[in-house]
Amino acid sequence: MAFNSGRDSQDAMAEINMTPLVDVMLVLLIIFMIAVPVITQSIEVNLPKVQTVTENTPQDAIALDLKLDGSLWWNKQQLSYQELTEKFKTIAQTEPQPTIELYADGDLAYKSVVKVMALAQQQGVIKLGFVTEQEKSSSVSAVQ
Repeated sequence: MAFNSGRDSQDAMAEINMTPLVDVMLVLLIIFMIAVPVITQSIEVNLPKVQTVTENTPQDAIALDLKLDGSLWWNKQQLSYQELTEKFKTIAQTEPQPTIELYADGDLAYKSVVKVMALAQQQGVIKLGFVTEQEKSSSVSAVQ
């Protein structure tokens, strides 16, 4: 006596056999589990050591302040853009050039800063740096 499975034997099998797919996925998983540690161990990287930050301001550094009202201050003396151009010309001709530290107000329009940078570049100043405030953090962690 034959049992009927509920299907005609002439209908095509519409189900996907999942067993070979699962077998292939497990083999790939095992291969990657073996290969990944080998790959990460073969790369040598010399990471930098973290040290405390020290402020090393050069003794001949010049402070150039850009205030929110558009005024320029050269070592705490106010000056105009014409006078700044002359100062930049003088600085560009000295050897070695002193570093100019640019202190710009945080709310100042960036185009004002770019104007001073372009003026310095046109006159030949090569040592121009930006000074920012260091963020205060509640916890400091050091990696050694």
